[in-house]
Amino acid sequence: MIRTINDMLVPGQEEAFWKAAQVAHNSWLISTKLDQEAEFVKSWPFVKTPLVALTYGAVILKYNVSTIAPYALGHIELKIPYPRLNGILRPELFPGRN
Repeated sequence: MIRTINDMLVPGQEEAFWKAAQVAHNSWLISTKLDQEAEFVKSWPFVKTPLVALTYGAVILKYNVSTIAPYALGHIELKIPYPRLNGILRPELFPGRN
């Protein structure tokens, strides 16, 4: 049974997972053009979340409002494509693998 993010990861890969999550955060900042606002980046840095979902298309990190962005932006979801998690996520958790 999976209870925490560590249950999803290959042993010793937690740091690599959070680095991949930070890349997803940076991609979100770029796609929303918020990366161009230095004050936003300073005020709303990346933080870890315990809310992680394995979906068919990607691993999704969910954030409550006002965690990594102002309340007005709502619930932020960061997506990490499965190919970026090779060697990090336990192989049996990839969609289509047995």
